[in-house]
Amino acid sequence: MSVFIATILENDKIAFAADSRVCEIINGEAYWDNDNATKLYHHGKVWFYCSGVMSMAEDAAKDIMSYPVEQMCPHSIIKALRKAYDKHIITLPPDIKNMKYLLQLVIPFNGENGEWEIHYYDSEFDFEHRIYKPEPNEMPYVWGIGKGSRIINPYLKDACTTYKNVDGEYDITKLYIKAFEKAAAENCGGEMTFVYSDGVECLHGKTTIKDSRKLRKWNNTSLSNHGEGDGVIVSTTGKNISGVAEMSKPNGSYDIIYRNSNYAKERRLLLKDEGIELSTETGDLIIGHDNGSFIKLTSGGDIEIKATGKIYFNGSEFNFDN
Repeated sequence: MSVFIATILENDKIAFAADSRVCEIINGEAYWDNDNATKLYHHGKVWFYCSGVMSMAEDAAKDIMSYPVEQMCPHSIIKALRKAYDKHIITLPPDIKNMKYLLQLVIPFNGENGEWEIHYYDSEFDFEHRIYKPEPNEMPYVWGIGKGSRIINPYLKDACTTYKNVDGEYDITKLYIKAFEKAAAENCGGEMTFVYSDGVECLHGKTTIKDSRKLRKWNNTSLSNHGEGDGVIVSTTGKNISGVAEMSKPNGSYDIIYRNSNYAKERRLLLKDEGIELSTETGDLIIGHDNGSFIKLTSGGDIEIKATGKIYFNGSEFNFDN
């Protein structure tokens, strides 16, 4: 849901960047939420990227930055990541909980020999410490994570090997801006935070990423949300889901949905162009009258019909199939 890209230009020179966009995953689809996230953190002389489910990432980054930079080591980083992961994983909806790459951290590291390496930690690999670096004569070396990296990585690899200015240097900032704009979508965009370092000096700045197309914005269809929720099940951006009701107006429908407390299972009243749907994800579905008559579809699959008066059946044909 986020993008981080690093380019080792020479052993002592590196450029890297991340976006600021946050998206919501709803029914397996990404929708724009906001462009206000911090994903590249500056801690002393160290820059690190932390992203994924934003509630996890923000807690992990806050924990890491609470310690002196000289205490940053694989052990302390893994401890902070696992602490944030364990805290938030129990609150995520099942469709989010089962996704890959829920929490990631990357540190561009300049070793004792002055050569840059990429240190990578990911929940998908139980936060195993992995190190990536170029092979001999593999310059420039481009490394990235996130869906947008599928577009950015090959573009930068090609651009860095074919384009230099009249002085024989890369205009790496412009290349990164263009690359990120090519990948702009619901799950990549906002502001690009860019860092360039030669191992001695470090330059950094931000620029807006221009979107190449109109974004899907789930909140545009939302009319109102009711209830603060119970905080048991939350979204990827930390919004309460369980115990919250929502009215929305997507194209061709007017939807009223309540997600029950503790589990966020849906109860739905959907007024569609083609008809009306009344349904529930769990529990019983009852159509009843205060006089005592009702039709009940039970959670076990049974159908109960009770009438305090008469039941009339009238049709051209009755079919009873086993």
